[in-house]
Amino acid sequence: MSTTSPDLPFGAQLIGRTEKSLGALLNGIIAGTGLSEPEYVTLRVCSDHVGDSRGTVVAQLSAVFRKGEDHAAELLERLAGAGWIGIDDADTVQLTSDGRELHRRLVADTDALTGRLWGDLPADDLAVAAGVLGTVLRRAANEHTGPR
Repeated sequence: MSTTSPDLPFGAQLIGRTEKSLGALLNGIIAGTGLSEPEYVTLRVCSDHVGDSRGTVVAQLSAVFRKGEDHAAELLERLAGAGWIGIDDADTVQLTSDGRELHRRLVADTDALTGRLWGDLPADDLAVAAGVLGTVLRRAANEHTGPR
């Protein structure tokens, strides 16, 4: 049975429902991999920072999750324990061969999904949406660090 949501005005409810729906789709993609959603995000960040220092990756993850460096370091340790990343003698983050293969497969699956969801939307519309969401994201980040 298919259900549709009413058109919602731009705001927290629309963003929240979209995030929940996309999160559920992502959870379907990562099901069976052994990864949680935060671990999936960590794998993506590690892939973007291959060869960077462990400290750089921890700082990046701390910014993404806003839960501190201990949480970020724990996520790295989980991926290392599962054999998906390694930290070499120079203290740099690397993907293992298993990690690279898992990452490749998950990126292919998420790319296929995003293609179905918004691949046919006009580039100008996507640029506007990216600009608006980017502004909201920056302002939210400022709310986390700024005075209240």
